[in-house]
Amino acid sequence: MTKNASKYTWTKSLTESKNIFLSGAQVIINPVNCVGVMGKGLALQFKNRYPALFTAYNIDCNHNRYTPGCCVLSRMDNGQWIANIATKNHWRDSSKKEWVIQGIRNLLSEMADKSGFHKDDAFTSVAIPRIGCGLGNLDWDKMRPLIIQELKGCHYDVWLDGKVFLRNKEGINEMKENKKELAPKQTSLFER
Repeated sequence: MTKNASKYTWTKSLTESKNIFLSGAQVIINPVNCVGVMGKGLALQFKNRYPALFTAYNIDCNHNRYTPGCCVLSRMDNGQWIANIATKNHWRDSSKKEWVIQGIRNLLSEMADKSGFHKDDAFTSVAIPRIGCGLGNLDWDKMRPLIIQELKGCHYDVWLDGKVFLRNKEGINEMKENKKELAPKQTSLFER
């Protein structure tokens, strides 16, 4: 599933597509449960696109390596980084906002640790879907400001549900949205 870190260079810029897979982000978040099932929603799309990711995730869950709020960051063979963030115990359960926020914190910490270790492969961007909302039953209007609060001061460009926030020297202190206009009607699996 992973390859030598020096083999890949990530040069994509973020786009304001509603499709997380077209975001251009170096790291994309996959909301998961702790029982090893990616059977619906965004997780199923990750399973279909990255079968090796699902296999490793399923094995980890069978060995109780996933707990709510944890983040597992993995590099795919194509150089894409995926962050599995556990937002719920069982796929039947609802997500909890505390677990979503803890997962974001854990992701930012892991990204900082890995960037510090691999200077040639430092992270520059992350894509965050409506994590915990959809099948997790959380309210995006309440979760979005909580997630933005967690991201203040981070040093990555952020794709947040189709909106792009660009970092500056001090980090994303004010989370100012990039004012680029979206292309006319884009097709997306994630539009509501």
